Amino acid sequence: MVEKLNVAKVLLDLNELEKSGNYEENIQIFLIKVTKTKSDIYKQEADDQTKRILFDAVIESISQSRFKKREIIDYDPVVSKKNTHELVNVAEYPNIEEMLKKFNDEEYLTSTSGLKENQFHLYLIKILVGDTNYKFIGSFSSVLKLKKKFIFGNFNNTKIDLTSNSNVFGFNKKIELLIDNDEQILINQADAKFESLFKMNSLFSSKAEKILKENSLIKQVFNDTTRKKLIEKVSNGKRMATRLIKITSDSKRFEQTISNISRITVILDDKSHKFHHQVKDVMYDNGELSVPDGEELQLLNAISDAFYQAIISETENVDETRM
Repeated sequence: MVEKLNVAKVLLDLNELEKSGNYEENIQIFLIKVTKTKSDIYKQEADDQTKRILFDAVIESISQSRFKKREIIDYDPVVSKKNTHELVNVAEYPNIEEMLKKFNDEEYLTSTSGLKENQFHLYLIKILVGDTNYKFIGSFSSVLKLKKKFIFGNFNNTKIDLTSNSNVFGFNKKIELLIDNDEQILINQADAKFESLFKMNSLFSSKAEKILKENSLIKQVFNDTTRKKLIEKVSNGKRMATRLIKITSDSKRFEQTISNISRITVILDDKSHKFHHQVKDVMYDNGELSVPDGEELQLLNAISDAFYQAIISETENVDETRM
């Protein structure tokens, strides 16, 4: 079992590495070009002084109280909680494993010839500490306005140089992703960058499409025409895809929901019901649900089992984590 990532331990490891001397040889620098379909990795050479500057910036960033003391919760693609770190278990996502493997197996590009600074979006600093490798990712920018948040440098084909005063590009000192030994990823209020880098939306869409095509309970409640509409929706949007995945992930609860789907009429027929507006256009007919074109989100609301009544207070509520 993987021990949960501990920021204090990461800091301790980095400080011990620094004391050992010649730690610069344990540091590698990469630039990442992110497009809609892929993320290209470019390894950059750097002198020891440049590596020390970036190493110090990493320690400075993760040493800040708002980073090292922030609550860590499990990553949830449906709901994001403010002022928390989210933790991703890499083993659950083969697309992430494949991407991280490129850094270790030298499946990256080296020459950035012909590319401009503004074509890169992220930088990655890989630091080896014994048998552990840490990767720290932040934003890379050619447009610099807030100088105190950036480190400036020169960019020349295969080499990064931070020893001059050039304002050609900048490394944002904020560490947005911390990767622990390719086993866990700490997301520092940067869900969009995490999902863009690792192409999570593509993964979510393909998983949701498979559910709509193969899940027997889904076929029971949605006819072929409705499922075709839903497939189109989940292929183009993260929100519906991740919701469908979450709703169906608890197979026992989902089975009970579909078995009792006729109870949806209680809500549909009562316009004063607290959950009615969430399903107001849903039509129920002999065990099947449908909606007018453009209202497909309401179908997920209908099968979400998100509405509940608290036992003690008897208040009626909606579980936002399923919405």
